Amino acid sequence: MSNYEREVILARNNEGKVNSTTRRKLKKLQDDEETPFKDSSTLKVKTFPFVRKEPTCGKNTLNYFCEFCDNTSIHGFKFLGERKRYIPEKIWWMSVILIALSSSSALIRKSYYKWQTSPVVVTFATSETPIWDIPFPAITICPEVNAHPKVFNYSDVYLKYRREENTTEEEDTYFKLYSTICNERLEFIDQNATKLMTDDEFSMFLGSFADLQAEHCKWLGEDLNCDDSFSYILTSEGWCRTFNMLPPNEVYTDPGELSENSTDEEELWSFDGGYPPGAGFNTHPRRTMLTGVKAGLQLDLFTDDDNLDYLCNEISGFMVTLHNPAEVPNMDTHFRVPMDTAVVVAIKPSMISTSDEIKSYSLDDRLCYLPGERQLSNYKIYTQQNCMVECLANYSLKVCGCAGFYMLSNEEVTPVCGAGSRKCLEEARVSFLDNDFLSEHVNQSKKCNCLPTCTSLTFDAEVSQTEWNWRKTYHFKEHDQNFNITYERDHFSRLIVYYKNLQFMTSERNELYGLFDFLANCGGFLGLLCGFSFTSLMEIIYFLTLRFVCNLIKFGTRIWSGNEDMMEKDRQQQIAMEELLNHH
Repeated sequence: MSNYEREVILARNNEGKVNSTTRRKLKKLQDDEETPFKDSSTLKVKTFPFVRKEPTCGKNTLNYFCEFCDNTSIHGFKFLGERKRYIPEKIWWMSVILIALSSSSALIRKSYYKWQTSPVVVTFATSETPIWDIPFPAITICPEVNAHPKVFNYSDVYLKYRREENTTEEEDTYFKLYSTICNERLEFIDQNATKLMTDDEFSMFLGSFADLQAEHCKWLGEDLNCDDSFSYILTSEGWCRTFNMLPPNEVYTDPGELSENSTDEEELWSFDGGYPPGAGFNTHPRRTMLTGVKAGLQLDLFTDDDNLDYLCNEISGFMVTLHNPAEVPNMDTHFRVPMDTAVVVAIKPSMISTSDEIKSYSLDDRLCYLPGERQLSNYKIYTQQNCMVECLANYSLKVCGCAGFYMLSNEEVTPVCGAGSRKCLEEARVSFLDNDFLSEHVNQSKKCNCLPTCTSLTFDAEVSQTEWNWRKTYHFKEHDQNFNITYERDHFSRLIVYYKNLQFMTSERNELYGLFDFLANCGGFLGLLCGFSFTSLMEIIYFLTLRFVCNLIKFGTRIWSGNEDMMEKDRQQQIAMEELLNHH
């Protein structure tokens, strides 16, 4: 290619003078101008393609990055963007920065996982709670002998079957009914014919349970009418009596026959709100301000030899459970009051509350229900125990086609299981817990999700007992007109329940890692390893947005990085091109 067709590259030294290469090219042009044309017809006009070199995007980006490195507060970038340094130095600082960023990312990832999986922690509250801020526990007592002796004696009929003696039709019916709770081996029972109870059989069954006999009831050291203070409740052990539980109209959606036993006392306590300010002590449920025997409940429980049935229940006495006044009792958690003993129960409440910050969390994060967040079909007040009882009834109805005599299901008409369905009920109870809590293959919509309430109240009992020579105690009461005790056949047991301490430590659900805690951890890791801060983040955003746009406006698209060397070289090229065009 000739000199005329080559691109002229102009370069100046630091004083702005044209260098020797340019001078030779200009000299060649001047010589060509002084040479006369011999024949204008044969003249070939040669074009002078002078092209002004366009700055590359890569150079702009590199210079812009170096400018960021010179000005950023992030550690190590200053050395990474330093010009005219050796490659090993660049590699060193690049490695340091990558190690710091990788370590920070790993720590932040662990912190994020902890924030997502364990956002809530249960800790002790900052202050203790006095016992008068909570109700006295509901106390449910069941006689361990189920059948009323004047109605049916299971042991007598069982022995008749073993001896192959004749029995009446009524004895056969009662034996089938009581085999649902007495006879584990289901002897002498046609299981296929006793899958369900008829309505008449169910009525007979409920009317034949033994009633609790309590005497000399005392509350806060004062005499109390036992019949008026203890209401009836149907449990897995039959008819029981409960003290200080909310009225059935406040517990059940449809209390049925139990509504006849409800009290007319003013309701001043709620499960989540507690007692309102200014409420006195004539409230329901009851509460106390003191500790000790005279600040709780005391009663004597009575039974006689005619009420004992050792084949249906090998252990005789009474079953007692303490529970929240708003929930139905769970008789599986009972303790026993044997005959001829005095049992003293010291109560220690256990309460969990929830901070306001947790209320904004989703259900999957806080793992508890807020007031009104979950509604049950058969109970007005949601508690975990109420939910478990209802879900077990629905599951039993689905699996066995019937429910236990004490269960309430969602169906308007619920078939009651007979003795032939007893094994199915027991298996359903185990599989229900497996499907709802342990199995990962069950559809989430089919699970009960009986989570605890965000505000829960339970009672721990410290039980002690001793033999009670009640005969000597009652010997001094023989002169009473109503004294009709037979020392040889009668049995008394005394139960005393009271608070152990005036205050108790409350637990509280709090944030383990909130959003601000997570951000603080992220800032700590990045600051420790990289020197990264909020200002550093703003620097990156500034260089990627506002400064980039302003550079385009100020310097144009050719040299948008604003690099002084590139701008100076471009300016010298433009001057040389103008001089060249003028000479040409």
